[in-house]
Amino acid sequence: MRRYLNSFVLLILLSLPPVLRAETAPLPDVPIVTAPEVKEMLDSGLPMLLIDALSPIEFELQHIPGSINIPANEVSSTPKLSPDDERTKVFYCMGVKCDYSRYAVEAALKRGLKNVYWFRGGIPEWRQFGYPMWVNPAYQTVRVPKLGCRQVAVQLKNSRLFVLDVRPPWLRSRQLFLPGSTLIPMYALKEHLAAIPKDRPLLVADATMRQSPIAARWLIHHGYKVIGVVRGGMQHADRRGCPVVAQPARQLVKWKGAR
Repeated sequence: MRRYLNSFVLLILLSLPPVLRAETAPLPDVPIVTAPEVKEMLDSGLPMLLIDALSPIEFELQHIPGSINIPANEVSSTPKLSPDDERTKVFYCMGVKCDYSRYAVEAALKRGLKNVYWFRGGIPEWRQFGYPMWVNPAYQTVRVPKLGCRQVAVQLKNSRLFVLDVRPPWLRSRQLFLPGSTLIPMYALKEHLAAIPKDRPLLVADATMRQSPIAARWLIHHGYKVIGVVRGGMQHADRRGCPVVAQPARQLVKWKGAR
């Protein structure tokens, strides 16, 4: 059975033009698949798990139809996955700048999972091909202001401002934070919601503005006073004139994993 599945998947991968293949740094022994290849797998009825490695909040707002949600930080321990499971497992998140799918794939390999594939292009690439997305209508009308660094500097003068940073803790690149930031990774936001005040203005940030707008929409929908997100995220924010520090003021979730 396993030989059949592997052969079938490889046939799908080889049936599409090379130009459609994702151009990204590979992981050892993990094939990178593209949106048309994933769509072909889903349409074929191949026994598979299409896994959204983002947080439950992001999955609640949008996801590829037919996928399930296993946040990247849970891949190493969830009972939903097993080394004995022969099904094809395809991990995705929010595209080439999203680190969740890469971390999930690495965790899957360390756990000894079989038939692991990486949909590196994720949701942005899926949308580029016009494939259907499930989108929660409750959040579609929520608008989130994007604040430039001058606007951010003005807001930071407000002593009541609560600065929330929702990036994951496993990023490898140089990290910058706004002064006074509280770091609560997106996957832990629901669990630590009580730490976020409802009676104070909120400014939401992350590394690349991939998750902060979604966190902001979710918080606004649940009655929080979000004034906006940091435009472009905190990556290279110092070059744009934002006030930055090397560490968040508070980190409520202590990361115990290793990469």
